[in-house]
Amino acid sequence: MRYNHLYALGFSVDSNHRDGAATDEILQAIRARLVELQQTGETLEAVGMPEETVENGTGAAVED
Repeated sequence: MRYNHLYALGFSVDSNHRDGAATDEILQAIRARLVELQQTGETLEAVGMPEETVENGTGAAVED
């Protein structure tokens, strides 16, 4: 059986826009965060436990 896990990755974006960052600024911040995680090896600490897990093919939620 294969499972699909939903993780959330936090990152921050510096921007000159009060209402939010532009797409290219967001993508650059995600790339920088990925590089940081590769360098520090702190990926599991950064994402924590999955927010949701489902069985592939069925979409049925897996109970804890």
